[in-house]
Amino acid sequence: MILLLLMSATALHAETTPQVQTPMVQKVAPVTLPPVEPAKPLPWPDLQVPADAHGKPWILIDTRQQILEIRRDRALLKRFGYVAIGRGGAAPLRRMGDGKTPLGTYHIAWINDDSRFHIFFGLDFPNGADLARAYQNSMINREVYGRNMMRVERGMAPMQNTALGGSIGIHGLGPRDVNLHRRYNWTDGCIALDNEEVEELASWVEIGTTVVIR
Repeated sequence: MILLLLMSATALHAETTPQVQTPMVQKVAPVTLPPVEPAKPLPWPDLQVPADAHGKPWILIDTRQQILEIRRDRALLKRFGYVAIGRGGAAPLRRMGDGKTPLGTYHIAWINDDSRFHIFFGLDFPNGADLARAYQNSMINREVYGRNMMRVERGMAPMQNTALGGSIGIHGLGPRDVNLHRRYNWTDGCIALDNEEVEELASWVEIGTTVVIR
């Protein structure tokens, strides 16, 4: 009797348990994504070609977007998508030791291809506008202002040891870590590329090349 009851219970359970059907797997056609278009040159509606750079390569550095471009007139020849600037940011007026990158129009004044930064393109900072601004703000005296303006007017490199500082330029990394370079603005006011990029830049520039930092 007990055996019959167990058999009846098992049969009842089997009848009341719903049958689970495995759903049919449908094949989905692969999705084809459109190709990614390369970045287009940034529009510079207010771009002005420096007066002394017409028909020649010149350098445009945008400190907000941290890019460096080589242009001939308005045409883009080459873009470096990341540069490090001064640890103090960028400003139209800088003091020695504040780590700021100067804003203005400059020129390559000297080239050191045996620099601790691999290659160094020195700029003619401070220029006439920098000196006038510093004099008006009592950062330099009349004598320093006059001596430097005389050098600027004669096409000579200005003094590099005034209250404005000096040795501002575009350079590579030397032995420094490229990963840290891409994470921080680490220079004392210069513009830094990695070593390969500064080597490529060297093929475009020469003494006298115009550099606009904005």
